Amino acid sequence: MQAGRVLLDVCEPDVGVVLVDMRGVERDFASEDFSAESNVTLFAHGDGPRIAEVLEQHYVHNPRPDFAMVSRGLSEYLSQEVSAWLPRNWGNSWDFFWTDVPLAEVPMTGEIVALSREEALDEIPAFLAQANPTSEAADDVAGYRWWVVRDATGHIASTVGVADVPMSDGMSRAYLAGLGTHPRERGHGHAAALMAAVTNIELRDHDLVTFGMWGWNDTARRLYGRLGFMNGGRQVVVSDSTLQYS
Repeated sequence: MQAGRVLLDVCEPDVGVVLVDMRGVERDFASEDFSAESNVTLFAHGDGPRIAEVLEQHYVHNPRPDFAMVSRGLSEYLSQEVSAWLPRNWGNSWDFFWTDVPLAEVPMTGEIVALSREEALDEIPAFLAQANPTSEAADDVAGYRWWVVRDATGHIASTVGVADVPMSDGMSRAYLAGLGTHPRERGHGHAAALMAAVTNIELRDHDLVTFGMWGWNDTARRLYGRLGFMNGGRQVVVSDSTLQYS
Protein backbone atom coordinates (compact mmCIF):
# COMPACT_ATOMS: atom_id res chain seq x y z
CA MET A 1 0.00 0.00 0.00
CA GLN A 2 2.96 2.34 0.49
CA ALA A 3 3.06 3.02 -3.27
CA GLY A 4 -0.33 4.73 -3.13
CA ARG A 5 -1.22 8.24 -2.02
CA VAL A 6 -2.18 8.27 1.67
CA LEU A 7 -5.34 10.35 2.10
CA LEU A 8 -5.98 9.64 5.78
CA ASP A 9 -3.71 8.12 8.42
CA VAL A 10 -4.90 8.02 12.04
CA CYS A 11 -2.83 5.94 14.45
CA GLU A 12 -3.88 5.82 18.10
CA PRO A 13 -3.37 3.24 20.88
CA ASP A 14 -6.75 1.61 20.22
CA VAL A 15 -7.44 2.61 16.61
CA GLY A 16 -5.81 2.57 13.20
CA VAL A 17 -7.53 4.13 10.17
CA VAL A 18 -5.80 4.40 6.79
CA LEU A 19 -7.31 5.51 3.49
CA VAL A 20 -5.10 5.08 0.41
CA ASP A 21 -5.63 6.12 -3.20
CA MET A 22 -4.21 3.37 -5.42
CA ARG A 23 -5.41 4.79 -8.75
CA GLY A 24 -2.70 4.63 -11.37
CA VAL A 25 -0.42 2.43 -9.24
CA GLU A 26 0.89 -0.83 -10.65
CA ARG A 27 0.45 -3.49 -8.02
CA ASP A 28 1.63 -6.99 -7.23
CA PHE A 29 -1.50 -8.91 -6.30
CA ALA A 30 0.35 -11.13 -3.84
CA SER A 31 1.27 -8.18 -1.67
CA GLU A 32 -2.03 -6.33 -1.66
CA ASP A 33 -4.27 -8.36 0.66
CA PHE A 34 -7.37 -8.51 -1.59
CA SER A 35 -7.04 -4.95 -2.90
CA ALA A 36 -5.69 -5.74 -6.37
CA GLU A 37 -8.91 -4.59 -8.05
CA SER A 38 -9.60 -1.63 -5.79
CA ASN A 39 -8.82 2.03 -6.42
CA VAL A 40 -9.41 3.71 -3.06
CA THR A 41 -8.88 1.37 -0.12
CA LEU A 42 -9.80 1.79 3.55
CA PHE A 43 -8.39 -0.14 6.49
CA ALA A 44 -9.96 0.58 9.89
CA HIS A 45 -9.21 -1.53 12.95
CA GLY A 46 -9.83 -1.12 16.67
CA ASP A 47 -12.45 0.51 18.87
CA GLY A 48 -15.72 0.79 16.90
CA PRO A 49 -17.06 4.05 18.33
CA ARG A 50 -13.73 5.81 17.84
CA ILE A 51 -13.40 4.56 14.24
CA ALA A 52 -16.91 5.83 13.56
CA GLU A 53 -15.94 9.22 15.00
CA VAL A 54 -12.82 9.42 12.81
CA LEU A 55 -14.75 8.52 9.67
CA GLU A 56 -17.49 11.02 10.54
CA GLN A 57 -14.85 13.76 10.74
CA HIS A 58 -13.10 12.94 7.49
CA TYR A 59 -15.41 11.15 5.04
CA VAL A 60 -16.81 14.29 3.45
CA HIS A 61 -13.31 15.47 2.47
CA ASN A 62 -12.22 12.19 0.86
CA PRO A 63 -13.19 10.01 -2.10
CA ARG A 64 -15.43 7.05 -1.45
CA PRO A 65 -13.51 3.77 -1.00
CA ASP A 66 -14.45 0.84 -3.20
CA PHE A 67 -12.75 -1.69 -0.92
CA ALA A 68 -12.43 -1.75 2.86
CA MET A 69 -11.40 -4.03 5.68
CA VAL A 70 -12.92 -2.85 8.95
CA SER A 71 -13.34 -4.21 12.47
CA ARG A 72 -16.30 -6.53 12.88
CA GLY A 73 -19.28 -4.78 14.47
CA LEU A 74 -18.33 -1.33 13.17
CA SER A 75 -21.56 -0.92 11.22
CA GLU A 76 -23.67 -0.45 14.36
CA TYR A 77 -21.76 2.74 15.22
CA LEU A 78 -21.90 4.41 11.80
CA SER A 79 -24.19 7.26 10.78
CA GLN A 80 -26.33 6.83 7.68
CA GLU A 81 -24.06 9.24 5.83
CA VAL A 82 -20.86 7.31 6.57
CA SER A 83 -22.59 4.00 5.82
CA ALA A 84 -23.58 5.35 2.41
CA TRP A 85 -20.00 6.54 1.81
CA LEU A 86 -18.58 3.05 2.42
CA PRO A 87 -18.73 0.25 -0.19
CA ARG A 88 -22.16 -1.33 -0.45
CA ASN A 89 -21.46 -5.07 0.04
CA TRP A 90 -20.54 -6.31 3.53
CA GLY A 91 -18.99 -9.75 3.24
CA ASN A 92 -17.34 -12.33 5.44
CA SER A 93 -15.21 -11.79 8.53
CA TRP A 94 -11.46 -12.19 8.34
CA ASP A 95 -9.01 -12.92 11.21
CA PHE A 96 -5.53 -11.40 11.09
CA PHE A 97 -2.61 -13.35 12.60
CA TRP A 98 1.00 -12.34 13.12
CA THR A 99 4.23 -13.02 14.98
CA ASP A 100 7.56 -11.27 15.33
CA VAL A 101 9.16 -14.02 17.45
CA PRO A 102 10.01 -17.60 16.46
CA LEU A 103 7.46 -20.29 17.20
CA ALA A 104 8.03 -23.42 19.24
CA GLU A 105 9.36 -26.22 17.07
CA VAL A 106 6.88 -28.79 15.80
CA PRO A 107 8.01 -32.35 14.98
CA MET A 108 8.65 -32.75 11.27
CA THR A 109 6.19 -34.92 9.36
CA GLY A 110 8.23 -35.12 6.17
CA GLU A 111 10.85 -33.27 4.16
CA ILE A 112 10.22 -29.51 4.05
CA VAL A 113 11.70 -27.91 0.95
CA ALA A 114 11.45 -24.68 -1.06
CA LEU A 115 10.27 -25.07 -4.64
CA SER A 116 11.91 -23.36 -7.56
CA ARG A 117 9.71 -21.04 -9.61
CA GLU A 118 9.46 -23.66 -12.33
CA GLU A 119 8.51 -26.40 -9.85
CA ALA A 120 5.88 -24.17 -8.26
CA LEU A 121 4.25 -23.28 -11.57
CA ASP A 122 4.24 -26.96 -12.52
CA GLU A 123 2.97 -28.46 -9.25
CA ILE A 124 1.14 -25.89 -7.12
CA PRO A 125 -1.94 -25.06 -9.27
CA ALA A 126 -3.07 -28.68 -9.47
CA PHE A 127 -2.26 -29.24 -5.81
CA LEU A 128 -4.23 -26.21 -4.57
CA ALA A 129 -7.18 -27.26 -6.72
CA GLN A 130 -7.47 -30.23 -4.37
CA ALA A 131 -6.05 -28.84 -1.13
CA ASN A 132 -7.33 -25.23 -1.00
CA PRO A 133 -9.16 -24.18 -4.17
CA THR A 134 -10.62 -20.95 -2.69
CA SER A 135 -7.25 -19.53 -1.65
CA GLU A 136 -6.31 -16.11 -3.04
CA ALA A 137 -2.88 -17.57 -3.84
CA ALA A 138 -4.39 -20.02 -6.32
CA ASP A 139 -4.92 -17.09 -8.70
CA ASP A 140 -1.34 -15.84 -8.42
CA VAL A 141 1.01 -18.77 -7.93
CA ALA A 142 3.90 -16.88 -9.53
CA GLY A 143 3.54 -14.09 -6.96
CA TYR A 144 4.69 -16.30 -4.09
CA ARG A 145 7.65 -18.37 -3.01
CA TRP A 146 6.42 -21.88 -2.19
CA TRP A 147 7.36 -24.25 0.61
CA VAL A 148 6.11 -27.83 0.70
CA VAL A 149 6.15 -30.97 2.81
CA ARG A 150 6.80 -34.01 0.66
CA ASP A 151 5.73 -37.48 1.72
CA ALA A 152 7.87 -40.61 1.49
CA THR A 153 6.95 -41.03 -2.20
CA GLY A 154 7.97 -37.46 -3.08
CA HIS A 155 4.42 -36.17 -3.55
CA ILE A 156 3.35 -32.87 -1.96
CA ALA A 157 1.45 -33.43 1.29
CA SER A 158 1.11 -29.77 2.31
CA THR A 159 2.15 -26.36 1.00
CA VAL A 160 2.22 -22.66 1.85
CA GLY A 161 3.22 -19.60 -0.20
CA VAL A 162 5.21 -16.57 0.97
CA ALA A 163 5.15 -13.03 -0.43
CA ASP A 164 7.78 -10.47 0.61
CA VAL A 165 5.97 -7.25 1.53
CA PRO A 166 7.83 -4.04 2.45
CA MET A 167 6.10 -1.82 5.01
CA SER A 168 5.89 1.95 5.06
CA ASP A 169 7.88 2.19 8.31
CA GLY A 170 10.82 0.31 6.78
CA MET A 171 10.04 -3.03 8.40
CA SER A 172 9.85 -6.16 6.26
CA ARG A 173 6.93 -8.56 6.29
CA ALA A 174 6.53 -12.12 5.06
CA TYR A 175 2.89 -12.65 4.11
CA LEU A 176 1.69 -16.27 4.07
CA ALA A 177 -1.11 -17.58 1.87
CA GLY A 178 -2.22 -20.76 0.16
CA LEU A 179 -1.82 -23.12 3.12
CA GLY A 180 -3.27 -26.42 2.06
CA THR A 181 -2.99 -30.13 2.80
CA HIS A 182 -3.98 -32.87 0.39
CA PRO A 183 -7.26 -34.50 1.53
CA ARG A 184 -5.64 -37.91 1.94
CA GLU A 185 -2.87 -36.42 4.12
CA ARG A 186 -5.01 -34.46 6.57
CA GLY A 187 -4.83 -35.21 10.27
CA HIS A 188 -1.11 -36.04 10.29
CA GLY A 189 0.20 -32.65 11.45
CA HIS A 190 1.68 -31.56 8.11
CA ALA A 191 0.19 -28.04 8.21
CA ALA A 192 1.36 -27.38 11.77
CA ALA A 193 4.89 -28.56 11.03
CA LEU A 194 5.06 -26.56 7.81
CA MET A 195 3.69 -23.32 9.29
CA ALA A 196 6.07 -23.45 12.26
CA ALA A 197 9.13 -24.26 10.17
CA VAL A 198 8.43 -21.71 7.42
CA THR A 199 7.58 -18.97 9.92
CA ASN A 200 10.84 -19.46 11.77
CA ILE A 201 12.84 -19.54 8.54
CA GLU A 202 11.17 -16.37 7.24
CA LEU A 203 11.78 -14.52 10.51
CA ARG A 204 15.51 -14.76 9.84
CA ASP A 205 15.07 -12.18 7.05
CA HIS A 206 11.81 -10.44 8.01
CA ASP A 207 10.59 -8.45 11.00
CA LEU A 208 7.09 -9.92 10.87
CA VAL A 209 5.22 -12.93 9.54
CA THR A 210 1.52 -12.29 8.91
CA PHE A 211 -1.47 -13.99 7.32
CA GLY A 212 -5.24 -14.03 7.44
CA MET A 213 -8.02 -16.60 7.56
CA TRP A 214 -11.79 -16.53 7.14
CA GLY A 215 -13.65 -16.07 10.40
CA TRP A 216 -15.66 -19.26 10.00
CA ASN A 217 -12.57 -21.50 10.02
CA ASP A 218 -12.51 -22.52 13.69
CA THR A 219 -10.21 -25.48 13.02
CA ALA A 220 -7.52 -23.24 11.56
CA ARG A 221 -7.96 -20.68 14.36
CA ARG A 222 -7.28 -23.34 16.98
CA LEU A 223 -4.20 -24.51 15.05
CA TYR A 224 -2.70 -21.02 14.77
CA GLY A 225 -3.35 -20.27 18.43
CA ARG A 226 -1.73 -23.55 19.46
CA LEU A 227 1.33 -22.73 17.36
CA GLY A 228 1.77 -19.38 19.10
CA PHE A 229 0.56 -16.84 16.53
CA MET A 230 -1.04 -13.65 17.86
CA ASN A 231 -4.62 -12.97 16.76
CA GLY A 232 -4.77 -9.32 15.76
CA GLY A 233 -8.57 -9.25 15.68
CA ARG A 234 -11.40 -9.89 13.26
CA GLN A 235 -12.25 -7.68 10.33
CA VAL A 236 -14.98 -7.64 7.71
CA VAL A 237 -14.45 -7.28 3.96
CA VAL A 238 -16.55 -4.45 2.50
CA SER A 239 -16.47 -4.05 -1.27
CA ASP A 240 -18.27 -2.63 -4.27
CA SER A 241 -17.57 -5.94 -5.97
CA THR A 242 -20.23 -8.64 -5.90
CA LEU A 243 -17.42 -11.08 -5.09
CA GLN A 244 -17.71 -11.68 -1.36
CA TYR A 245 -14.42 -13.53 -0.82
CA SER A 246 -16.16 -16.55 0.62
